[in-house]
Amino acid sequence: MPSPNNPQWCVDSDELMSRFAFFGLACHHTRKLDSGMESIELHTATLTHSILRSAHYVRDMTALSLFAIRAPFDRYGAAAYFDRKRRLIGIYLSHHDELVMPLSNSCGLDND
Repeated sequence: MPSPNNPQWCVDSDELMSRFAFFGLACHHTRKLDSGMESIELHTATLTHSILRSAHYVRDMTALSLFAIRAPFDRYGAAAYFDRKRRLIGIYLSHHDELVMPLSNSCGLDND
C-alpha cells in the first residue's frame, strides 16, 4: 500500500505554522518586511516590539478580529512573524493584545 500523501505533523508546531504561512492556503497574505523596522501598522493595531528588528516576513490576519464570535470561543485575528529562514519567531494575538514567543523544540500542548 502506498504511503500517505500528508505526513503526520504536530498540529501546533512552529514548523507547521511556517509551512502554512509560506506554502499553505492563503499564503499570498504572507509578505516581506523592510529590514530593521521599529514598528508595523497591522490591520487593527500598531505593534512596536524588538522582535521586528529580526522579522523578515509577516502573516497579518488581525483584520479577522473584527468578526463577532460566540462564547466561549476566542476572537480570530493574529499576526505571525518569521525570520530570514522562514522560522516562526513570534505571534501577535490581537484579541489579547499580546505577543507570544515560541518555545524552542516544542511539540504538542505539553511540549513533548
